[in-house]
Amino acid sequence: MNQVLLLYGDMPAEVIEQIERETHVVGPFSAEQDWRTPLLQADAVITGVEFKFTAGIMDAAPRLRVIGRPGIGVDNVDLAAATACGICVVNTPTRPPSRLQKRS
Repeated sequence: MNQVLLLYGDMPAEVIEQIERETHVVGPFSAEQDWRTPLLQADAVITGVEFKFTAGIMDAAPRLRVIGRPGIGVDNVDLAAATACGICVVNTPTRPPSRLQKRS
């Protein structure tokens, strides 16, 4: 089963529950906690801006394929390094995660 590492503390519970229906969620973690160890097994990350994704961090995460950032901007992610590692970086600039939309 794919694993999503949640590094976004303000994620509403109903959103986490929806993600958990599809995959295994680990977290949420704060920036002060050891989030790099679980990152080694993560296929995807949902992150806030307080977590920095450098080339070294992404190189140490061999399974990582997606970094998602709820909200505007991805300044916390080295986009060139992500591209070199084959990691897709996405954000949700127009819709905050506090509003859960049901699938049609």
